[in-house]
Amino acid sequence: MHARLNPEDLDPNDQKELEALASETGKDVGQLLRELVHEALAERKRNGQAPPRDGEVTLYDALNRQGLIGCVEGLPADLSSNPKHMEAFGRRE
Repeated sequence: MHARLNPEDLDPNDQKELEALASETGKDVGQLLRELVHEALAERKRNGQAPPRDGEVTLYDALNRQGLIGCVEGLPADLSSNPKHMEAFGRRE
């Protein structure tokens, strides 16, 4: 997928701010847009929000290949299905 974003596609106020930032940093608007996109994608990846790229292996994939997903018997498949396991979830102690 190839998407093209031109500064003219932006809201006029966003366009003004982008042009001011480009002027302030000494970069052209295209370069600035590319850097901002790379920065946003890197932040999503750091936060675990980005989907894996082609060929990239997730922790789940690696554990599943080793047969470690669902390997413990006698426990619920998902601990969140038992309210007892969720009692302190979300609380800071």
